[in-house]
Amino acid sequence: MLISVIFLIIKIHENKLLFIWEFFLKAITNFFYFLTSLYFFFICTAIAQTIPKIGDQVAQPGGKILGTGNLKLVKVAEGFEGPVNLNNAGDGTKRIFVVEREGRIKIINEDYSVNKKPFLDLTNLRSSPINPKGNDVQSEFIEQGLFSIAFHPKFKTNGHVYVHYSSLRHNGAGVIVRFTVDKQNPDYISKKQALKTEKIIMIVEQPSHNNNGGQISFGPDGFLYIGLGDGGWGTSKKASQEHSNRLGKILRINVDTNKKYKAPEDNPFYQNGGAPENEIWAKGLHNPYKFSFDNVNGGMFIADVGDNTWEEINYIPKNSLGGDNFGWPIMEGTNCHVPMGNKTTQKCEFTGKFPIAKYKHPKKSSKNKSAGAFACASVQGLGVANYAGMKGVYLFGDWCLGNIYGVGWDGNTWQLEELIKTDLHITAGGNDENGNVLALSAKFYFDDQNPDRPPYGTVWKIVKN
Repeated sequence: MLISVIFLIIKIHENKLLFIWEFFLKAITNFFYFLTSLYFFFICTAIAQTIPKIGDQVAQPGGKILGTGNLKLVKVAEGFEGPVNLNNAGDGTKRIFVVEREGRIKIINEDYSVNKKPFLDLTNLRSSPINPKGNDVQSEFIEQGLFSIAFHPKFKTNGHVYVHYSSLRHNGAGVIVRFTVDKQNPDYISKKQALKTEKIIMIVEQPSHNNNGGQISFGPDGFLYIGLGDGGWGTSKKASQEHSNRLGKILRINVDTNKKYKAPEDNPFYQNGGAPENEIWAKGLHNPYKFSFDNVNGGMFIADVGDNTWEEINYIPKNSLGGDNFGWPIMEGTNCHVPMGNKTTQKCEFTGKFPIAKYKHPKKSSKNKSAGAFACASVQGLGVANYAGMKGVYLFGDWCLGNIYGVGWDGNTWQLEELIKTDLHITAGGNDENGNVLALSAKFYFDDQNPDRPPYGTVWKIVKN
């Protein structure tokens, strides 16, 4: 009996000791995990991509981006008439959809062959007294036309495709329209199919035919983002700052609704029923003709075409709550905006956020063939590169200057680097399904271009040399 009691006491103490030892090990392990998490928190915080706080932190040409190495352009397709945008459907087909400004969208297949029949043709959709030929796209001025194409995140199942263009029917207003692809004919939206499935999502009145913006794209959150310029010559320059005006903004809307659309309630300026204020995601932009999402890191890069002096790249980080103000028309780049014709320097209070990168227009010179006699510069966003050694590098070109540039984070600051010299006229670009960045080129209004003939366009892939 005594022996049994002794063994029982020993067993109890063993269990207690075992419990204490296990508790001690767990405590040590949890403390280690805590220290590790704390370490990575500070490390990630140290290397996180940040928005410059002062003008000197904004990247300018002459920087060096990590991992870019030697890059080159390889021509993959040609024969397009005024290409201004491209996108992929994300449906596994590897098709590339090229937007022609006059109103057609054409398909480049995986083998880079180009379908003769357009995927969508808005130039003969419906006839009316103002457009007897049936063209619903107003493209008389270079900054008007068919701007962009976007595919619903569930395009593979629902067939929804969205376009943004200047509409003749609506007196040059920008219209965002949804069409639905016939699954039996995935490479061609017929006139009958287009008219049957057409759904106007939004109409944006445009006071002028320039600075209309035009990019539309679905973000990682599944919402549709819309880039709109400040209205150009026909509007008050205050439009970009006004919440009662859609112009000079990035809009964010939900198209998955029985209505035309609705504004997400977590939009930064959401007011119950208060459109357009409730649609605004970012403001203070001049002409966000092209923007791109980083599908790896989730950030949003905005190529904002400048006014008379500066071109800029703006950035909205992943998990942003929105509401960013990029300063226009008070600021251009990191400088006070001096209105056209006013040669005096003006003082202004800094408004909004600085861009992550900027570059200045070349000096006016008749000897500068790339710039022209009018000191031309026009930033054209391409896409985000996460290949060929590059990580989250935003690639862009310039329509006037012709060269390809990149903006990337080196762990401490943003860097802007000239990557490829060309004699092309870059109009825009985008990513294919494999993540490669493609560039479009077309000559608009240059001396060797017949104004009566649509500009001849080519498609180029950016690869490692």
